[in-house]
Amino acid sequence: MLKQIYIDKNVVEAAKERIAYIFDEFENIIVSISGGKDSTVLAHLALTEAHKRNRKIGLFFLEFHLNYVGFKFSIVSSLIFIFKSVPSELCGI
Repeated sequence: MLKQIYIDKNVVEAAKERIAYIFDEFENIIVSISGGKDSTVLAHLALTEAHKRNRKIGLFFLEFHLNYVGFKFSIVSSLIFIFKSVPSELCGI
């Protein structure tokens, strides 16, 4: 069994460092989003890093549960939040 090692960093700081590493190492970046909370936060962090570096990224949207009306509204709300939170030139709008 693996032993947990705690570091003096919160989850957001660690995520931002990992995203920065991806931007350092890769030219083309695509973030897959489903419209849920986790992927919405990931897309927002990635788009924020792209904005800092004056770069564009791709967003790949894939969702299997579109037949639920309430879920459709949640996805649309998430996408509106993502696109409003970064400059339009980064989103290709």
